[in-house]
Amino acid sequence: MIWKREPVLLMGVIQTALGLLVAFGLHLSIEQIGALLATSAAVLSFLTRRLVEPTATTHAPQPAEVHAMPAA
Repeated sequence: MIWKREPVLLMGVIQTALGLLVAFGLHLSIEQIGALLATSAAVLSFLTRRLVEPTATTHAPQPAEVHAMPAA
């Protein structure tokens, strides 16, 4: 499944296909084209983020231990 290995490639292909559909006869207004491209970018970016794991391991900092001072 290429979309799990190359999610950004899939995003480019889908947006290019939308552009080609408009260029070759899909009659949409400029606003509709912009909305389609923006929506597809948002949805595909979300899916891309879900499929890509961060390369750096992050750990939450551990709180410092607090020791009570004995009363004088």
